[in-house]
This record gives sequence, structure tokens and C-alpha cells, in this order.
Amino acid sequence: MKLETLFAFHFFFCYFLLLEFMKQSTAYTILFLGALFWCLLLFLPPASFYLSDSDGGLTQAAYQLYARICHQYDSHSIHLMGHKLGVCARCSCIYFGFFFGVLFTPLYSFDRIQNHRRWLLFAIAPMLVDVLLNTIGAHESTMLTRVVTGLLFGVIAGLILTPLFVRGVTEIFNNVSHNARNLYESKT
Repeated sequence: MKLETLFAFHFFFCYFLLLEFMKQSTAYTILFLGALFWCLLLFLPPASFYLSDSDGGLTQAAYQLYARICHQYDSHSIHLMGHKLGVCARCSCIYFGFFFGVLFTPLYSFDRIQNHRRWLLFAIAPMLVDVLLNTIGAHESTMLTRVVTGLLFGVIAGLILTPLFVRGVTEIFNNVSHNARNLYESKT
């Protein structure tokens, strides 16, 4: 079987699995679309600069949007068309990784794992070590370490938090609808 055929089969399998999962869970669909939208917004600064061909108001507004959550150092950022994304490389990869974790949750979920904290600590430890060693001067954090540690944390966080989010939102809406039904029945 050719690699292209295998890739196409895998893509369509994942696509249909994702669609089926989205049909079954409104909460998953909301989280998936929210993560996708957040990741697409990261491309707004370079895209707006490219489209307007100047450092206009939209570009600056996009950077200001993210300035509250990230240092946005130019040397620590991923660049597209000569302009940095809305956040630094580590933050970008955390968000992209989270999106991929949400995306792959239907294929493999950490929902069955009981100790979520241990997995999150495992995922965040390399990032904390990288930052700590860079801060004390024992090791210089590179673009590669920022990208790898950000992706690792983001993917695992997405895989762990997605089922928890879906279950929590489903329970809330089930309780609300149950209470509303009881209220309606008590008045009739």
C-alpha cells in the first residue's frame, strides 16, 4: 500500500471519527471550535500585517490582545512572513498542542486514567526544568526546547482536560434540564 493511500485513509478515518464524536457531544464541539479559534487568532498579527502591508491598527491590536498573557519576546517567537505570532514559541506550542490533544481525544482519551495530576506534572516538569535552568544560567533555553516542552504539555493537557470538560459540561446541562423538568412538572 502506498504511503499516500495510507495517509488518505488515516485522514478520512480521523475526520469521520471526529465528526461522529462532535455529533454526540455538544460540549466537545464547543471545546474543539474554541481551541481552533484561539489557535487561528495566533496568526492574526502576521496575517493582518501581510494583508495591510503596514504595522497598522489591527496588527497592534492583535499584539495587545496577547500582551497580557505572554511576554512576546521577538527572539523567543515563531515568525511567519517576517512577523512573530501573537505569543512566544512556548505559548504557541502549548496552544497548538492543546488543540491537537482535543483533536485526538476521540482516538485516545486519558479519561480512564485515575491520576490526572501525575500526568500533568509529568507534562509540565520538562518545561519547568527548562525555564528554571535558563533562569539560573545553567542552560540556555533554545527554540527547540521551547517548542518540544510546550507541545508535550499542551497535548497531554488537551488529552486529559477534554474528557473532564465534556463530562463536567454534560453533568451541568443534565442537572439544569432535570431541575427545569421537575419545576415544570411541579407546576402542572
